[in-house]
Amino acid sequence: MSTVEEQKGEQLADITEDDDTEEYENQDRWSDEQVCGSSDGGQEIDPELIALSQEIMESIGRPMGVLCKKSNYEPISMSPEDASELLSYKTNIMILTGAGLSAASSIPTFRGNDGLWTKKYKHCETPEELATLKFFKAHPEVKWQCIHDFYELCKNAEPNAGHKAIVQFQEYCKLNGKQCHLVTQNIDDLHARLIRESEILKPTVTSEGEPGFGFTDSVYEIHGNLSYSRCSQECSKALKPVQVPDKELSLEDQIPKCEECKSIMRPHVLWFDECYTQELHKVQTVKNIINSKVDALIIVGTALATTMANRLVNECLSRKILTINMNLEPCCDFGPVVEILGKSEETLPKLFQPFIPVVTKCKTEEQKNPRKAFSQERSSHSNSHTLLSPTPSPPPLSPKASHSDLQISSIPKSP
Repeated sequence: MSTVEEQKGEQLADITEDDDTEEYENQDRWSDEQVCGSSDGGQEIDPELIALSQEIMESIGRPMGVLCKKSNYEPISMSPEDASELLSYKTNIMILTGAGLSAASSIPTFRGNDGLWTKKYKHCETPEELATLKFFKAHPEVKWQCIHDFYELCKNAEPNAGHKAIVQFQEYCKLNGKQCHLVTQNIDDLHARLIRESEILKPTVTSEGEPGFGFTDSVYEIHGNLSYSRCSQECSKALKPVQVPDKELSLEDQIPKCEECKSIMRPHVLWFDECYTQELHKVQTVKNIINSKVDALIIVGTALATTMANRLVNECLSRKILTINMNLEPCCDFGPVVEILGKSEETLPKLFQPFIPVVTKCKTEEQKNPRKAFSQERSSHSNSHTLLSPTPSPPPLSPKASHSDLQISSIPKSP
């Protein structure tokens, strides 16, 4: 083994070890300055690490990114198939999704040229004004009209190939003793719908009025879910199903009211002038996962324009956690980023395809012995493919393994 390979193996082993990060306990780790990198907008990179990365890249026939302002590098472009091999060595994966994922389900994004916010409503000049609690209080009938327009889109939409690939990967992780934490900014219920139908994930089902109603295991909906509403005066934080209005009647006469205090009900969504909470958005749980467990992050269909999503990603990047960006264009400002640019309904199935046969095998034998079924499937692959390896180990250096260098260097995006 060459000196370069030995050094690479040592660096890779160091970075892929579990982090002894303490649980988030009101530390200042999530301040703007902390999560957004250094004060000059870039990150300092160890010169020796840069030199080592340069040597490794040259040894496998790939050029190193050009050194740019503020010590930034371009991310590494990679195929979904190569990224899936890299992902197979991780045991605690977080998937962060946004509106771009649901575009293929005929749900427009908010900020696009044909986005939902291009539609005009009375008393509203800008989208930012419409999506506020202040506007809701002043014009509840207009806001509820907007909500019902979007709700109709979501109700008639079907999860696309990207949603299905994600839930299959969640099932794989559960069967293989790995953790997959799905965090979504979407309020369309499409993730939760598939999870509720999963025979492997088997989320707890609660009825209206029971604790936990409106929340689905295996997905953190940090911006809420449009299928539910709650009292605007918070006499109770219990969620209720959204009431569909009669289109033949005036909406002003059908604004839903709280059964307890008769105040106007509001949709269970987060607006621009509101704060995240643990009770309604599970953000403390998500922060704790990031701070103590995650060793890989997959970003799907989001420009990271919202505060929480941006901070989650920047926290992972600042820790040099493997980050895979699956968007139509780059979205990260710094850090070790793998980029798989393209439509998520096309790239996600390719990324997760190597894991899906295990899920399929276990589903067919679930009634007999699901643990045995998975064990047999894993064993049949163990001698021919590394994807189903039960314990993480660094991939070998080879002409095909150009992704390996990513884990030993910080490869930020140029500004």
